[in-house]
Amino acid sequence: MNIWLRIFLFSAVLLVVFLGIAITVDNWQFRTSSKTATGEILSIREGIGSREDQDGFAKTEISHYPKVRFKSLRGNIYDVEVAHPIQAPIPKIGDRISIRYEVANPEYVRDEKGLFYDWLIGGAVTAIGLIFLLISFIFTRREVPEI
Repeated sequence: MNIWLRIFLFSAVLLVVFLGIAITVDNWQFRTSSKTATGEILSIREGIGSREDQDGFAKTEISHYPKVRFKSLRGNIYDVEVAHPIQAPIPKIGDRISIRYEVANPEYVRDEKGLFYDWLIGGAVTAIGLIFLLISFIFTRREVPEI
């Protein structure tokens, strides 16, 4: 196998592994520097985007960003929009949802999806990258001629 093809293959696979590790480290840092709270939904902003599907048709995607009111551990009340869109089922205004906020910066809030979900994405990307790395090592090894 050509050396440049090997370099490209291993670079792409290692990029996936490092991406998975970066996602995992980001989630870990956020979870260790944040606390959970219950937030009351004040309003919901819809973000509308579009992309092409496999057939070339435009597909409209709607993301929902709720604005929540919560009380921090220090007793301060904050009205903040959640940083990442929430997934279905979309709660209604006035409902209470579990959130996670940074202690040092209570203006940064994420929807609390649970420990399993936080580690699932980063762990899955890392695992897939490691599997492809193992497959790359197996299929690109050099054949040793017999004497």
